[in-house]
Amino acid sequence: MTRRNGATLIEVLVAIFVMGIGLLALLALFPLGAINMAQAIKDERTALAAANAQAVVEARNIRRNGTITAAFTSPSALHLPASPDGPSYPVYVDPIGSLSYVAPYFQWVGGDVKGIPRRSVSFVNAANPTLDIMKWFSLGDDITFAEDGTPDLGTGEIQREGRYSWAYMCRRPMNSATHVVDITIVVYAKRPLTVANALQPDEQAYTATFDPSRNVVRLTWAASQLPPPIRNGSWILDATTVVSPVDPTKLAPGHSAFYRVVGITEIDPNNMDLEVQTPLKGFPLPAPTPAAQQYTGTVIVMEGVAEVFERVHGWIP
Repeated sequence: MTRRNGATLIEVLVAIFVMGIGLLALLALFPLGAINMAQAIKDERTALAAANAQAVVEARNIRRNGTITAAFTSPSALHLPASPDGPSYPVYVDPIGSLSYVAPYFQWVGGDVKGIPRRSVSFVNAANPTLDIMKWFSLGDDITFAEDGTPDLGTGEIQREGRYSWAYMCRRPMNSATHVVDITIVVYAKRPLTVANALQPDEQAYTATFDPSRNVVRLTWAASQLPPPIRNGSWILDATTVVSPVDPTKLAPGHSAFYRVVGITEIDPNNMDLEVQTPLKGFPLPAPTPAAQQYTGTVIVMEGVAEVFERVHGWIP
């Protein structure tokens, strides 16, 4: 009888084991690819939203809109008028929040009456603002599709999803130069566009200690306050107020910088350290030691912020 060479049972099991490892590695690429694709789509849409937002600034001349120009110089009686030769106060141009949020949030970011004023614009109709907000403050290319792949015509016209919307952080680098405005475009994802009065905002103010030597911000909250909803990739706003050197009972122009969180360390139930991507701005100078650079201020945690684009260094819209 002719004998033929064959594979033993052990060899078959080893081959199955090796093939199984290869298949698992291949299957792991599918969710990873989906995540990367979703991130790429998000990056593309937020960049397009920022481009549209910049075009709106130029088309509607937001830098000189009557509802925000006064806030550049003196947002309230608590604030000393900004010097003509120094920077103005920051103003958050946000019609959605201005026309929706409960007091004091609809006038102040994070509800901090000493911090950054929130304002709408004159070309958004306060009596019926939803249409104007969708037109000027959201990405109109987000068409809603039906299950068969055709545009949704539920109300007789093409429906706009409005996934991405935006607001502006505006500031004059020199208060007397009214034609020069530094603008930061804040793009939101899935923010409701239908204005509803007395809406509770998705933003909270926290006490913070800034350490520029380590690019770390430590957040602190009371036992009665919920922990900040932060994860890697979230954005925080430095809204630290500054006491006027001329009149200690008044405030001077404060901070208005956004930072992306790239690392989170929980210290205890009421403290966490946030490592940010870019160097911290606005710390007191001169500082003889790294420890002397640290300062205490205010951080606003704003949920729903997808991306932040800076248009700075004297951008003239």
